[in-house]
Amino acid sequence: RVQLDGTRSVLAALEERRERLTVRAAHAEARVREASTDQERVSAMFETYRIESALDDVLTGTMKQLASLMKDRGLR
Repeated sequence: RVQLDGTRSVLAALEERRERLTVRAAHAEARVREASTDQERVSAMFETYRIESALDDVLTGTMKQLASLMKDRGLR
C-alpha cells in the first residue's frame, strides 16, 4: 500500500509539473508568433527551449523516482 501511494504521489507530481510547463510553453510559443522584432522572437525561443529543458529534467527525475520504487519492490 505504501509503495502504491508513493507511485501515485510521484505520478501526480509529474502531472502537476507537466501541466504548469505546458501552460508556460504555450505562452512562450505565442510570444514567438506575436513577436514584432527579432530580439523578441529570439528571447521567446530561448524561453521555449528553457521550458522544454525543464520538462526533460522533470521526466528524468520522475523516471529515477519510479525506478527506485520498482527496485524497492524487487522489480528491477
